Amino acid sequence: MFTTDQLEHIVTVLNRALDTDPQAINNLFSRRENCNEALSSDPTIQAREYPDGHFDTSVLSLLNGFWFDEFRIWMELNDDGTIGLFGLCKSNEWDRNTLRHLSADE
Repeated sequence: MFTTDQLEHIVTVLNRALDTDPQAINNLFSRRENCNEALSSDPTIQAREYPDGHFDTSVLSLLNGFWFDEFRIWMELNDDGTIGLFGLCKSNEWDRNTLRHLSADE
């Protein structure tokens, strides 16, 4: 298990990397890869299912699988779709259907 301090440190490092090289971090974390149905059925790793029946996942979805029961690392997107910020919330503050932090619109 990870402590809150350890996860906050991970978010700090992600934001530092984003500040240092936004293009590289956006390319890395915005990328989604096709995956099979077995991976999409994993209880902690998030994957999207599309109407045509294919699935995909991302680096952040995989990372969040490590601490799924307690926390979620999320990305705030800028108006142009680039990543503006990484954040941390408790899993019960995360909406798996919309893939958004529940208080993000407040």
